[in-house]
Amino acid sequence: MIEEFIEATRGPRVQVRVLPEYAARYQSMFRWITKRLDTMIGSGQPADRLLVIYSHTGEAETVSLGGQRIVVFDQYLGQIMNRLNRLLFESAPVTEVDAYLCKLFALRFLCAGRPREALEYATLYHAWSERLTSADYASSAARIMFTMVQECFVIAHELSHCIFQQEQEPVVRAMSWWAVATRIEARESDENRAQLPPDDLQVSYLRDVYTALDRRFGEATEEELAERQARRIEDVLPPRVLSPAPELAMDMMRRAVADPRLGEECVCDAMALNVTAQWAKKQLRMPATKALSAAMVGLHHLRLLRHIEGLARRGPGPHEEISPLLHETQTRLTLARLSAQTYAWLPLIAPRKLRPPGKSGHAPGLRQALAFENERYAEVIFDQLLFELFEEDVAEPISRLRAAGLHDEAPGAPDRWTQVLRLTGLADLTDEPGG
Repeated sequence: MIEEFIEATRGPRVQVRVLPEYAARYQSMFRWITKRLDTMIGSGQPADRLLVIYSHTGEAETVSLGGQRIVVFDQYLGQIMNRLNRLLFESAPVTEVDAYLCKLFALRFLCAGRPREALEYATLYHAWSERLTSADYASSAARIMFTMVQECFVIAHELSHCIFQQEQEPVVRAMSWWAVATRIEARESDENRAQLPPDDLQVSYLRDVYTALDRRFGEATEEELAERQARRIEDVLPPRVLSPAPELAMDMMRRAVADPRLGEECVCDAMALNVTAQWAKKQLRMPATKALSAAMVGLHHLRLLRHIEGLARRGPGPHEEISPLLHETQTRLTLARLSAQTYAWLPLIAPRKLRPPGKSGHAPGLRQALAFENERYAEVIFDQLLFELFEEDVAEPISRLRAAGLHDEAPGAPDRWTQVLRLTGLADLTDEPGG
């Protein structure tokens, strides 16, 4: 029954690209995480099974069907993460980042039921595909391990949601652990921020904007640098991005506690970070600092995909509605980063009374590693979307495609859904001839 449901929602050939060796690895992760969570909070078997598929959606989800709870992991999500990790590891130029973002936009438009826009971005991706470079083998091994940690994080996050669906004592233990642990880090974060100059965040924000501009257009001239000195934050702030006004971490905590849906996401992030770091230490011999950093980058990837999905689902007019999504995902990232810092010094979640922790330090270098990954992700990938530079760059070529009759339907031509999958290299997920 679950197979029929998945084919109905994700396409007819969701097993055609599943690699047995990858599926076996995910099943092993699933079993290990399940046992570890049970040891930590007595969660038992929160999900009945793991189903591995391969589809253009590249999403993980949990499906309750026929009295069973099934975690669905899409192998293509791991492939997307691997490519995004390549962009980061190799500090890819903005032209290569743009090309790959076109592919992600094409597939997200397809999922949003907007095949016309999907075809535009897929055509642009196909035209720009020569920008995509081959892998740097010097960093391949480290990148593959990075990706494996992120795949483990995704599966652990879904299993954590399954525990919440049970609505039993393990949920109370997990929420208590998260609230105690993360609140301590949030308070310290706010105390440290209070020591900074009042305009520090705005100066940092301006620096990020100019870094994004320099990446796209080259280093600023002396005249441009002089102009920047005279600008205020209001002069450069795109109208639909986060406000640069500082928000206290404790305010984020209070909002998460008040919003059950957001609170569940934050607790599941924290649980997944904790158990993923344990898995990486046991299975990959990876230090906690490196594993937690990799997992946090995985959360950045998920935020990127959700942001693209939000843009793909917006209406044709002004899209201020993307701001609440940005606000929510930023809250999740901030609180997850604080939760990650609790890994080394708090007792594990355990089926015993939670003791107030005594702080003895973080995993060595963790804060610096998390800050580095946060800055690298913003600089290489996310700020090009956040500051709307990518949208501005693709607007003109997409207009030319429309003017050239891209959407004119020739007799016997494949439907747009099939065209998009062919142009994005996923032709074998269709049932059409040549697929």
